[in-house]
Amino acid sequence: MPSRIDTIFRHVSTRPVAGKEDESSDFERMPVLIGVARVTPRVEFSDTEFPPSPVDYMEDMARKAARDTGLAEEALLREINGVAYCDQPSRTFPNMARSLGNRLGVREDAFCHGRAMGGDACQAVTNLMADRIAKGHEGVVLISMAMTTETLRVIRRKYPERRKPML
Repeated sequence: MPSRIDTIFRHVSTRPVAGKEDESSDFERMPVLIGVARVTPRVEFSDTEFPPSPVDYMEDMARKAARDTGLAEEALLREINGVAYCDQPSRTFPNMARSLGNRLGVREDAFCHGRAMGGDACQAVTNLMADRIAKGHEGVVLISMAMTTETLRVIRRKYPERRKPML
């Protein structure tokens, strides 16, 4: 069994680990973060307003991260061939990753992956996507997460009869 150091080195080195020549040591397959963004709304919503959904926030965040790369936003979004998210399950958006991809104009053949939030789920999604890139499955992957606590509060105030609101 390879040591943890050998495994990490295999993913970040341009040189193969001694006796382990494989394609994962190629720069083309090295996972690299190229754009980041965070959206932290500090807005109180009245009972007459309907707050943004998790997908609304993730779309805004994804566009900001695309601009953060310094590349043309629309051109970069067209290059995405994988969308992953970490969030609470939603009945309104049963495939939240696909919904996000559709809003961003991501190509239709892009794979979509979702994982329910909790524990180390966000780190696990990041690790899984990095591993897929390192193995040559994907090239550009969008990873997103949204916490919509205020949205849930407003919905609970509007619909107190619902124990679990539908987003």
